[in-house]
Amino acid sequence: AVADTHYDPNKGLVSGDGKVIIPKERYDKMLNLDGVAVSY
Repeated sequence: AVADTHYDPNKGLVSGDGKVIIPKERYDKMLNLDGVAVSY
């Protein structure tokens, strides 16, 4: 995993330099989220 990442609710998983690593739609599917907030 890339250390400098954050989850952007609009874009998905974004790296420190602003690149979208995993688009929101795919990230949500990977986590199998159905409107459930997950906090780390």
